[in-house]
Amino acid sequence: MDDAVEVHVPGGAVADGARQTAVQLRRLSGHDQEALLALAGTPTAYAGRALLDRCVRSIGGRAAHDAVAGLTIGDREALLWHLRLISLGDRIAAVVECQRCHEKLDVDLRVTDLLQPPYPQWTATFTEDLADHRISFRLPTVADQEAVTDIARTDGEIAAQTLLGRCVLAVDDHPPTDDDLVAVRSAVEDRIAALDPQAETILNIRCPHCDASTAHALDAAEFLIEELTRTSRYLYREVHALAWYYHWSEDEILGLTVDKRRRYLDLIQDTLGAPA
Repeated sequence: MDDAVEVHVPGGAVADGARQTAVQLRRLSGHDQEALLALAGTPTAYAGRALLDRCVRSIGGRAAHDAVAGLTIGDREALLWHLRLISLGDRIAAVVECQRCHEKLDVDLRVTDLLQPPYPQWTATFTEDLADHRISFRLPTVADQEAVTDIARTDGEIAAQTLLGRCVLAVDDHPPTDDDLVAVRSAVEDRIAALDPQAETILNIRCPHCDASTAHALDAAEFLIEELTRTSRYLYREVHALAWYYHWSEDEILGLTVDKRRRYLDLIQDTLGAPA
């Protein structure tokens, strides 16, 4: 069963000169959860990409193939939030830590509140006057982030410089030198953040214990992977229960979407708990 729905990313892909934002996205199934369990210990950037490679059916009406790699970080984040929305629902119960008093804070969120509207300005590359230079650049993509993921684990500064070097195409109409990149880095990074705000979701939360207001970054890949990994520990118990009760095969059960599998488990629980 290919239980796909159409969603829209805020940026999109540029094909034949036209901006395409529609994505056919399949709901998560037990097979996807099983595949995720096999990626235990993998950096979230890779695991998130693996989920999207499995679940994205088309982008702008074209077969996805490796198109996910060419999406911007913001569009990747949007698709992961959409995947969470269509597979597990809108409401999120999160726990964050106050940076001042270190109390654990329960936060109720909705995925729909985290999604950005379509960006008003969008193209494959941008050429703008920044930091007293004429700069041509593009927004970081999933492939760019993956290229620096291993570097970032040991040296975040070198990873940031490498990412900038991949995205700045020209400074004053010539290939950028190392000195150029140093001179324009802050301005370009600020402009990239403004052009692709979905790439970083910041929650501003006031602590009821100490009244401090702190900012918390909410990474879609990190959140969804942690959530799915936590619940997937019970995957085979759920398969066992459904096989025992309905006599379905393992493949049939794993082929169910996550929400449908849970509905059947709820029915079993209701039946077993009903009075005779």
